[in-house]
Amino acid sequence: MDSGALSNDGDSFLYFGFASNLLRARIHIGTPTAELVGPAKLEGYRLCFQVYPGWSVKESLWNGAPASIIESPQGHVWGAVWRLHKSDLANLDPPESSYKAFDVTVTSPEGMEYVCRTYQMMNGQEEELPSPYYMKVITEGAVESGLPKTYVEFLRSIKHNGQTNPPDIMNEIFK
Repeated sequence: MDSGALSNDGDSFLYFGFASNLLRARIHIGTPTAELVGPAKLEGYRLCFQVYPGWSVKESLWNGAPASIIESPQGHVWGAVWRLHKSDLANLDPPESSYKAFDVTVTSPEGMEYVCRTYQMMNGQEEELPSPYYMKVITEGAVESGLPKTYVEFLRSIKHNGQTNPPDIMNEIFK
């Protein structure tokens, strides 16, 4: 593996986005230097939607539970690998203290391995349903980022909470 091309270097780093940051318009809101490298798969995890204990929909950016990943020996999660300038790191870090950043190794459809930063909710969070607006952004991002059609169909099959109020961020994404 050519670490200069496939992992973090002096001025930039790789990020594995598996939720709303699959969509270019969404990731560019806070991280304008993001350049799509391509789709990749993370083995040994599954996608989930979690909330803090005592959480309410009113507290959510998306009017529903945000995505996370949890270890699952037989699972996998598809996402997008983005190259970002280190100046964008502070804007990428979630403001919620219940997330932790860590590095994962993901594999492209062509077999290339990438070492990327990603985020996971801390343990002890409850699984809940995402909003239909959040799922719209995730699925549109999955298509835009070139994720496999079977995974896009899996994302479209995820039940949502039926919220009818679009979150404010939708106006920013779909200007």
